[in-house]
Amino acid sequence: MRHSKLLLGAVAIAVSVGFSAPAAAIPVGWTGPVDLTTGPKDCANGTGVVCTPTPPKTHVTLGGTEVGYAGPLTVSLGAPVSVDNLIVWCDDIEAQTAFNTTFHNYYVSDPAFPQNVVNYLNVGSLTIAHEIMGLTARGTFDDINGLLTPELGAAFQAAIWELEYNISTATLSTDAGFQTLIDQLIADATSDYSFFTNTSIWLVPWTFSQIEQPCDANNVGLVTKDAPQGANIGEFPNPNCQRHQGFIVAIPGIQRESIPEPITLSLFGAGIAGVAAYRRRRKSLA
Repeated sequence: MRHSKLLLGAVAIAVSVGFSAPAAAIPVGWTGPVDLTTGPKDCANGTGVVCTPTPPKTHVTLGGTEVGYAGPLTVSLGAPVSVDNLIVWCDDIEAQTAFNTTFHNYYVSDPAFPQNVVNYLNVGSLTIAHEIMGLTARGTFDDINGLLTPELGAAFQAAIWELEYNISTATLSTDAGFQTLIDQLIADATSDYSFFTNTSIWLVPWTFSQIEQPCDANNVGLVTKDAPQGANIGEFPNPNCQRHQGFIVAIPGIQRESIPEPITLSLFGAGIAGVAAYRRRRKSLA
């Protein structure tokens, strides 16, 4: 089995648990607002098309339309989450993002509420949602282990989008067999999801989170990756509107045969869960 050949390196994501937003402002299972700062990761890998002054090295076309982004991105989140160099994947084929830029008013879903990710994906099938999560986890796993080439990163991102938007054709400027690679990743996606969430393999299984920036903070948790993204429908706020790119995150687990040092137990998921618990305590005392 291919998973057994890959060893997850030590992943220490330090999390500072705090609270800065009114408890009543967002639904249970979400934390925010937080600042999100994009990093230069994809520029370094040569897959980001907004990199300057270096031109993009890969051009991905989906369904006959060239897309403006392919591959994973690193972001840093501000308090109360406080996570640096988090690997994320894009949800929105029509939305754009920029490197080395700070965006405000993002919200992060608690990994303890995976339904928030499913709701955002809005693909009408839990099986497909799990396939997307499996792709996200496998791509993140490969990146952590230094196995994610620019082409493979672009293939994972394209596979995620193909499942989200029911697209079946993709091309890459440097590889005529790009769709074949994507098809193989999708074929393995269900197995990947089962592997990364298997409690017999992982002492702490992998979990998943959604990061979004709704046009209206009252609509946190209602936004999906689907158009239209206009700010209003008539005179009413559009619950399906977000200002910038949404991201899905696969949060590394801990393998049963690998006992980490105490610092590695302070994972992103624990931080978000802690914030959620703190919010619930505040609400119960109010």
